[in-house]
Amino acid sequence: MKESREDRAEFERIFRALEVIDSHLHKIMATQAESAAQVTTLTAQVTKIGTESRTLLTKIDELLALIAGGSPNTSPELQAAIDALQAQVQVVDDLVPDAPPSTP
Repeated sequence: MKESREDRAEFERIFRALEVIDSHLHKIMATQAESAAQVTTLTAQVTKIGTESRTLLTKIDELLALIAGGSPNTSPELQAAIDALQAQVQVVDDLVPDAPPSTP
């Protein structure tokens, strides 16, 4: 079967369309790879924040226990500082919803 001009033109049109599709596919894949890298970076950052927050809360609990076990005559200034710290801890705690209880 002999190839006609119309067939050749149609083949070239299809080939150009496939090249455009291929170009778009490469851009999409690159964009997804960039997004995956950003998600990985953000996940690491959130993990770091969580670790730092747990460490800070542990230190705060230790400090409060130390103060509570110490002198029974806590000064008003120290008590105000403790109250302010506890209020700030609550603000931070309220920023992150509690995990739902696990079901047995």
